Amino acid sequence: MRRFPFGVLLKITASAVVFSASFVRPIRAENLPISSSRSPIFSTRAPERLTICSQNLANYGLPEEVAQRVTSKKGFSLEEREKLLVRRFQEAECQIIAVQEVFGRTAESARAGLNRLAEILSEMSGKQFVPILGGANKGDVRIGFLVATENLIVERVVSYAGALLPPLEKGEQFQRLSRGPLVLQVRWGKQRLTLIAIHLKSKYGGGRDPYRLQFEMLRMQMAEHLRILVEAHFAENLLRDDEWVIILGDRNSRQESASNRILKGEQSLVDFRGNGSCIVSKAGESVCVGGVAEREPRFDSLLSKRFLEGKPSGTYQFGARFEWIDDILVNRWSLILALMRGETPRSRVVAEPKGASDHALVATTFFRSRDDG
Repeated sequence: MRRFPFGVLLKITASAVVFSASFVRPIRAENLPISSSRSPIFSTRAPERLTICSQNLANYGLPEEVAQRVTSKKGFSLEEREKLLVRRFQEAECQIIAVQEVFGRTAESARAGLNRLAEILSEMSGKQFVPILGGANKGDVRIGFLVATENLIVERVVSYAGALLPPLEKGEQFQRLSRGPLVLQVRWGKQRLTLIAIHLKSKYGGGRDPYRLQFEMLRMQMAEHLRILVEAHFAENLLRDDEWVIILGDRNSRQESASNRILKGEQSLVDFRGNGSCIVSKAGESVCVGGVAEREPRFDSLLSKRFLEGKPSGTYQFGARFEWIDDILVNRWSLILALMRGETPRSRVVAEPKGASDHALVATTFFRSRDDG
């Protein structure tokens, strides 16, 4: 038994679970479109740069459903927000956009909502964007992608909504993810990109958290699930010289959080069990007194100073405080190879116009050698 500094008890034993790929079996939702790698709407001519973005849409969907969900009379109308969102996408020159908080009371209405945004983006940008929507085990908020159909080939789309979460304690009832990771694999010239979109549990309703950590323990479970997914299903991809593995989306926790350290591979959920060396502080950070279970592959943030343009304060504002809760992480091996080739990724945070969302958009541009035809 381990006692947290502020009196919360966490009973986790080292023998609680033997993890396996069974926790990350995909659930193919009925509303999930799968595009063939030879689909005629995708051309094979690859540009020398590719910009990948992530944006929390702040409860976006069909107008009549959003009007029932968002009761506040303040702020911009949905129609105004749509135009402001597209202005952000155009400002960043996004070609692939991971989106969070696609709202819909049914799979059909959620799909219709994302289709609506794709049509508006296509019309305003003059480029064709295809919507891809993830599944949902329960709840009415999903994640998805908007993908430009020019110069990219969509090879595979898999939703892990409904997969089992690794438990915290021995004998604990298994929980299912309501909005599990959504995996998109695209071909860009000779390179393949495996993009894993995430939306971890928010701090909203944190008073219901039995650990009194604003659901940080649940985010740690979700982060561990994603690590198992990566290690079980994408190990081969991580060792290839011509492939990026990218984790992007709304983490809903600070960069210093325990869940983020698990995502990056700096720690494991094992470190917080039984005789593990770590506990979680009231601020949601890990406090360790010994060695930790570092794991491969390691992931690095592209929103660090080395890759980031300008000096943004964060991606989300809590009162007067800004925090980095949205991120773009890449596997270290591919990043090292890109840096050796002189293909340093460049990242941006786009917070204007303000009315588009309460989250800033984050974007990274990847570069490709000219001889990669």
